[in-house]
Amino acid sequence: MALDLKLKISTANNCTGIVIQDVTGPYHSESNPGGWGGFNINGNRSQFTLNLTIRFYILINDKVVAVTASVPYENIYYPSEDGYRGFKYSLSFNQFLFSLPLTLSSTEISQGDFDKEISKKYSSSEEFSLDGIYEVSARIISSPGGLILDTPQYRYAKSFEYKNICQTEKRVHSLLATVNLGCEDCDDSDIEKALLAKSLLTSIKAI
Repeated sequence: MALDLKLKISTANNCTGIVIQDVTGPYHSESNPGGWGGFNINGNRSQFTLNLTIRFYILINDKVVAVTASVPYENIYYPSEDGYRGFKYSLSFNQFLFSLPLTLSSTEISQGDFDKEISKKYSSSEEFSLDGIYEVSARIISSPGGLILDTPQYRYAKSFEYKNICQTEKRVHSLLATVNLGCEDCDDSDIEKALLAKSLLTSIKAI
């Protein structure tokens, strides 16, 4: 069996960042045949090149725009001295929108218009949350001596989808906490609103 990359993706820092971590583990013929090493590639950084990209869908001027960023190689943490096993990358959503070079999928929106709308919604000096669907793509190619060849002997690519609803969950839980269930004479609209929010959150999780 060939390498079967496994990534753990999660939010961190009170919903303001995302963490991507390799949890593939070492090769084992029975328990982990898709792991690093053994009959698969060992992921030596002098022989292979890893490229990570993150894609996020955002609403700009009533248009859904796919925003793609390539992760700088030097920003990835490698616990192994010479291999990719266990690599980890974390960034804030602020860094994602304001620090990384972004590629836009829509030709109807210019980079200037995009930057202007983003600056209206978010501040580059503050941390914020970006709930939504993220697609993390990993690509590994052979690059002996650190050189990226035009026709590499080894190619591997896999995509992972991550649904970030961290901020939405916080808001729903906060809304549920404000409901006064012990008040018999109170207006029930707050209860109905909270239950509707909880129902919608449950539906989002099930998608």
